[in-house]
Parts: sequence; C-alpha cells; structure tokens
Amino acid sequence: MTEPLLPALAPKKSGRALSATTGRHLRKGLAVLVATLLCFVAGQAAIAELVPMEDVYPDRLDYDTVKDDTRNLIAPIREVKAFIDSNKLDDYVVMVGDSVGFGSPVAPKDSMSAQFRLFRQRSGEGPAVFNFAMPAMQLGDVYTVLLMLRDYGISTDRVLLNIRYASFVERNPEPPAVFWLKEELKAYDPEAFERVRPQLESNGYKAPEASMAKRFASMLVPPLSAVEYRDYLKQSLKLHWKGDSLATHAIGDIRTWTEKQGLKEYLMQPEYTRIMTDQPLKLDESSIDVYFLDRILGLIDKRKSLFYMGGVNPVLMREFVEKPGYKANLAAIEQMFRDRGVRLINYQGQLPHELYTDHEHFTPEGYRVLGERLWQELAGKGTD
Repeated sequence: MTEPLLPALAPKKSGRALSATTGRHLRKGLAVLVATLLCFVAGQAAIAELVPMEDVYPDRLDYDTVKDDTRNLIAPIREVKAFIDSNKLDDYVVMVGDSVGFGSPVAPKDSMSAQFRLFRQRSGEGPAVFNFAMPAMQLGDVYTVLLMLRDYGISTDRVLLNIRYASFVERNPEPPAVFWLKEELKAYDPEAFERVRPQLESNGYKAPEASMAKRFASMLVPPLSAVEYRDYLKQSLKLHWKGDSLATHAIGDIRTWTEKQGLKEYLMQPEYTRIMTDQPLKLDESSIDVYFLDRILGLIDKRKSLFYMGGVNPVLMREFVEKPGYKANLAAIEQMFRDRGVRLINYQGQLPHELYTDHEHFTPEGYRVLGERLWQELAGKGTD
C-alpha cells in the first residue's frame, strides 16, 4: 500500500545559512547605531558652538548654574581646555578655592580672575589664569576639581589657591568636608571618598539611588555636550534675548561693610564665631582638611604654585583676630605650609577694613587691590 504524500514543507536552512542571516542583521543594526551616534556627536559639537565661551565661563564659574547641577562644571572645563589648546598656552595658572577666590559677592568683571586677564592683555606678559573656585568649596572639593581638570587634560602644576583660617577649624560635624562634589570624588578617588565618608554621613549624606533606566543609560550613552551644555544654552538664549551679560551679574551686596546695618550682630551667630576660634587647631593627620591638603600637594608643583590668605576684616572682627590663641593658630598654619615646602602669603591685617563687604569678602576695589598684589607674585615681580 502506498503511503499518503506528506504536505509540502519549506526546506530547512542549514546552521551556516542561519548564522549568515543573523550576522547580516547584526551588521546592519550596528551600522545604523554607529550612524546615529555619529550624527548625535556631530550635533553635540554644534550645540557647544552655539554657546559663547563668556556665557559658560565669564572669567569664572557661573555659580547659579553649577550649584544647581554639579555636572555643569564640565562645560567650563571643556571651554577652558579648548581655549588653552587653540592658543597653544603652556604658561597658565589654575585658580581654585572658595568664595574669596571666586570673588563673592562682586560680578565676574570685578573678580580677580577678570583682572588677571586684563593685566596680562595690557602688559603682554605673565601667565593666563583660569578660575575654578566656587563659594562654599572645601579643600575636599578643591582636590576633586584638580582631579577633574587633570582628567580633561588641563595641567594642575601651577595653582593659585586661597586658604582661610576656617579651612582648618575642626568640624563638629558641619560643614561637610566635601560640600559640592561628593559623587565626583567617589568616582575619581574612591579611597579618599571612603576616608571622608563618615564625616559626610554625619552631615546627612546618603548615596543617591539611580533608577535602572538611568543606570542602563549611563552604560550606553557617554557624557556628551547636549547634556553638558543644556543649561548653558538655555541661559545663553535668555541673555542674548535681553541683551544681557553674565559679566555684570553680582551675586550679593557689594557695598562696604560699614554701610550694612546689623552685620556685626549677624556675625555673632555660632556658625560664624565658631570659625574664629582661638582654641588650638589640630594640624596633624587626624584632620580631614590636612589630609586633603596633602592630597592637593600631590597634584601640583609646589615650586610654581602660590597659596594665599585674604584674611578677615581687622576692624569688624577685632575681638577675635587680636586674641593670642588666634594669632598662635595663624602662625601654626604658616608653619605647616613652610614644613611642606609651599609658599603661603598671609594678608591678614594688610588690607584696609573699608575694602571688605563683610568679615572676609571684598568690595570691587578690595578685589582689585588684592588682585594687583597677587598678580605681581604670579608675574614674578612680588616681594615676600
């Protein structure tokens, strides 16, 4: 008996044929992905070109933009790096520190870094100076900024760093030893982060929890200028629509301190009197700030770098600065720097009280006077 015919079946593909088909699909998919990424990257360059350098780096960091999102620190670093490369600069100084180095409360045009640029243009000599200081930065933030600059190819050999008496006052527990750049420190130097983690946690630090979507995106999409320049692009459009400029934006009251009623009473709050302590400072390895200072010194050329103390208002804060314990602490700080082979200029008591806007920040004229003195040092014309 003849068996019934089986229905016609499609011929089976061999394993080799299946492999070839899969390979073609993968290659096509990869080609599309590469083409998309290339277009995306090209778009990033276009976005970066749309934002003028002065809207990203107006002679210093833009405080409002960076404080709202520390990722916004990357764009000014890129702008400065591009400027260094395009001008083939090899003689430049990186300026780091807190609000005094930044120039609070005056506008960018009145900051010391803006003056340094003008001094250099007028004289045709001296180093270029790029300012990455920011209000409330602690030595842990400064260390992290230097790590970031090195990562993006900016030399940290020659540094101008402002030091405050308060930099070495014991924290109990506030303020945090890394105020802004905790996650950046964790990424760049996990060992240093673990060293300071207990102090940060005592100030309420909790590691941010990223969603699965964000984690996946961070693995696939590298940091590109669409993200880095997003906030600057928005700001730039607003500025140019209004015919405005960041250079003229002060971030506080720039009047001299004598014109501010109630200032002395305000500075008698514990958060201010604490940092003027006359009790002996701990300037040894137990201090987290000494720890970060030594990490900073490991990133710079001590022979080319300059540290300075702007000092505090000698009249407004007289009852503190004239205490023997305060003076002894200042001498101990100076000795600590000498022991490390670092030049520290202490301007305490050398600047008229009228140049201060409060206990430690300066008026536009105050920053001009201090800037001129520091420029003489940077240009090699200063005296000890």
